[in-house]
Amino acid sequence: MSESTLKKTRNYFRCIGSVNEIDLTREDCKINLKDKDGNDDGTMVGERIRGRLTVKTDEGIVELRVFFQSHNSKPDKNGKRENSRWKMAESMMDWNPAIGGNGEEPTLVNIEGTFDINDYFNSNTNEVSSVLQLNVSKASTKVNANDAKGCSWNGVVYIKDINHEVVNEEETGRLIVNLLGVNGKSEVFPIKAVVEKDLAEDFEDAYEPKQTVCMDIDVIARHVGKKKENKKAFGRSGAVEVNNGFDVTEYVIVGADEPIEEPEDEEKVNKLLDKHGVIVKTIDNGKDCL
Repeated sequence: MSESTLKKTRNYFRCIGSVNEIDLTREDCKINLKDKDGNDDGTMVGERIRGRLTVKTDEGIVELRVFFQSHNSKPDKNGKRENSRWKMAESMMDWNPAIGGNGEEPTLVNIEGTFDINDYFNSNTNEVSSVLQLNVSKASTKVNANDAKGCSWNGVVYIKDINHEVVNEEETGRLIVNLLGVNGKSEVFPIKAVVEKDLAEDFEDAYEPKQTVCMDIDVIARHVGKKKENKKAFGRSGAVEVNNGFDVTEYVIVGADEPIEEPEDEEKVNKLLDKHGVIVKTIDNGKDCL
């Protein structure tokens, strides 16, 4: 069978909660243009809104990345480049956050988007590091106050390896599962996922490395490292808590489908790629992906 081609995998998250903090900038920019065939077609002056925001859910605070431009690089079928989501992006600037807001109730929002990779220079190691980031593609304030407040992702991933979590030289009973997905630019993004203790045995019985699986993952922020409170010989603790730990974001696997089997017939492989994106041999043979 000939070598297959990396294609985008299913990749979709939804986050519902109240706006915690907003750090967005609106500025003029130069937009690089493409013609309908994808060739360079000059530049135009436009605007962009970029930055980050955090949303408070029942499972902690989730950080999201925002990047929208007033015009699209490629024209639509009518030759126009106006971004249909620009007004939506503008409205995000008016949301009321809990931190730095007007003191009223924070804006309740429903945000959708995709997982992606963020490469940055790590000054501690003098190397380029990669982390997972959540990119916003749609945002709305049309939310039912009774909806569950959380952040969940669904997508097709390749299982790179499965390991038992070890903390302070002892196994916790949880699993650390390193996953790989593919974005719309055929770039691989990593997900360091967790399987909780009560599901660990079932997960190991059902899945193994080098399988491709559609999974459901919850994004959970939890607090770790809080110092145990000791009784004071005199008085009480200070008004502000010192050395009270830190927050970590975990990607917890809560469900998964049967592994996607790759057929030997090349025509069937291509149909499978069109449906699911990346498949087992695609990443396993892709030297540039690992």
